Amino acid sequence: MTKERDQYGVDPLDAAIYDAVHDYCDPVTGRRGVPALSNAMGWGASMLQNYANPNEPSQFSITQIRALILRTGDKRPLRQLAHDVGEACFPLLVTQFPGDSDLLSAWADWQAEIGETMQKAKAILDDGKVVAVEVDELRRELIEDFEKGLALLDVFKGMQEPEK
Repeated sequence: MTKERDQYGVDPLDAAIYDAVHDYCDPVTGRRGVPALSNAMGWGASMLQNYANPNEPSQFSITQIRALILRTGDKRPLRQLAHDVGEACFPLLVTQFPGDSDLLSAWADWQAEIGETMQKAKAILDDGKVVAVEVDELRRELIEDFEKGLALLDVFKGMQEPEK
């Protein structure tokens, strides 16, 4: 797959890293962005600021990206990296002892997501012209459908009876 750039010439992976860094909020202190994250990770603030600059090629190693994702809980860099290589990420959910309301909620979330996907597909077809950015947006919608479908599957898994 080729490395795509957005309308401003920024690599989407670099943008996802930037967003993960700058959207971070320390759960204890409430501090946000580079100062909070650099302190939490034990990195220099200027180094983190430079590494996360989307206008420069990313200097993060894959190990550092993993540390960033684990510290922030922000999966956007992971999802973008997977997208860039033609893959998709899905959360591994664990619903302990789900009830009927969990099943109904997961089913409704999945169906609502499918509705959003169909609205996107309809909008793409309405103008009679399909462009690359629209296909990319539809792909992302479909990935969200799969995530919601897997959440439903997880609820069923939590409801399954033990084998005798």
